[in-house]
Amino acid sequence: MAVCRRSLFQAAIALPILATSGQARAEVELVDYPMAADPAVVAALRAAAAAYRMQSEVFVHVLPTAPALLVPQMTHQIQNDIVMARSDIIADLDAAGYFVEAAPRPRFADRLLVAGRKGGGELAGPIAFTDPSPGRPRDEVAILAALGLGGFRHIGAIDGLDAAAMVARGEAGAALIRASELAATPGLVALREVPVEIAAADIFIATVTRTPIRPRPEGFVAFLASPAGSAILARHGLERLT
Repeated sequence: MAVCRRSLFQAAIALPILATSGQARAEVELVDYPMAADPAVVAALRAAAAAYRMQSEVFVHVLPTAPALLVPQMTHQIQNDIVMARSDIIADLDAAGYFVEAAPRPRFADRLLVAGRKGGGELAGPIAFTDPSPGRPRDEVAILAALGLGGFRHIGAIDGLDAAAMVARGEAGAALIRASELAATPGLVALREVPVEIAAADIFIATVTRTPIRPRPEGFVAFLASPAGSAILARHGLERLT
């Protein structure tokens, strides 16, 4: 089959363009990381990711991942370069060898509290709480009872963010949530902190998986552990643990 000179000329022009665009895509991939994170800490991590991008030009996609979905994602090798999850989930995945042992692993405490609307006055019911699930096995109704709030009507929610949203919409008078979920929900204030004797704070750990195809994802984790990164997370309710 004959090939005209015009077609050959156009192909010769297109090849460098294709090569250049392929190189550009490769360069973008080198500074673009997916991160699976518990929904409670997504707002905090996105604020930290924005600050990290300003200083490094590295973009971290923080993807909300429910606790019950993280293990299936990892076992089915869904691409996650970085993970931030509760310490018990990290321990389960760590035992299966899904994380880089030498990578930094900063830990952050997310305390439980009872929140209500600003200007709402005294604590009032009904009180929203997170229903027990495979990803959140804690009995929050028992916690409310231990706080002396068992007499209020209780409304089950999918998670703490859902419970907080119920209060913001006026569907509940208060909610048992974490400090990070309070910070992520405008219009709410803490009415009562939960003593550690009743329920310990959740501990979230950030670390690097064994599956990254991009180099040096540990840079963002190190930033979270730094004074600058830890200060951002502290403003969103997460206390850095030594």
